[in-house]
Amino acid sequence: MVAGQFERKVGAIIQVRMGSSRLPGKVLKTLPENGHISLLDHILNRIPAEYEAIIATTESEVDDPLLERFPSAFRGSENDVLERFYLCSKVNKLTTIIRLTGDNPFIDPSKMIEVVNFHLENNFDYTRSEGLPLGCNFEVFNFDCLEKAQLETNSLFDREHVTPYLKDSTKFNTGQYIYENYPDLRLTLDYPSDYEMINKIFIELGENATFEHVVDYLRNHPEVARLNAQNRQMNS
Repeated sequence: MVAGQFERKVGAIIQVRMGSSRLPGKVLKTLPENGHISLLDHILNRIPAEYEAIIATTESEVDDPLLERFPSAFRGSENDVLERFYLCSKVNKLTTIIRLTGDNPFIDPSKMIEVVNFHLENNFDYTRSEGLPLGCNFEVFNFDCLEKAQLETNSLFDREHVTPYLKDSTKFNTGQYIYENYPDLRLTLDYPSDYEMINKIFIELGENATFEHVVDYLRNHPEVARLNAQNRQMNS
């Protein structure tokens, strides 16, 4: 290794817990409903092979079933999610972190690579994608900035939501990768009607449908998109 260089390690951390107030146990629900692959497995399968895939859940006994299914999952604070991400990243020696949540089965691998490359090439501290359907955007940030947030902020909001402190452009070099021409769609799993809609997509398109296939299907079948259009996005 040339002097001054360091080994870069990119990892996708999936933030999950079983105790959703509106759809308990959703991360282990199968898609399609009569299939054998869980929501969380679908997310793991969409993470590019060159990135490490890590599940970060809580120390609550409610989340014990996750460890039975995914014994290598990291366990940390239930409410201090910033600390959970920080310790998980530190243990796994990540230099660059992709933040995902465990309710979004249509994360696009090619877009993940695209945004990570954009983040690294421009030497950003924090980057987010924008313009994709709800449930398809994600964030990328560096470990040293995550560590700075962990050490500096005492805000309960910052610590619960992980990245608000990192989005401050007066403290960090922030970037946005903006996607356009995508419809106002809801592709996240938070309510029973979300599950109904997403389940229908999996039944119609199969388990390996790409992001583009899903969007095209919903453009051509607005009655399916309307199944969960009334839902408001809230924290689990």
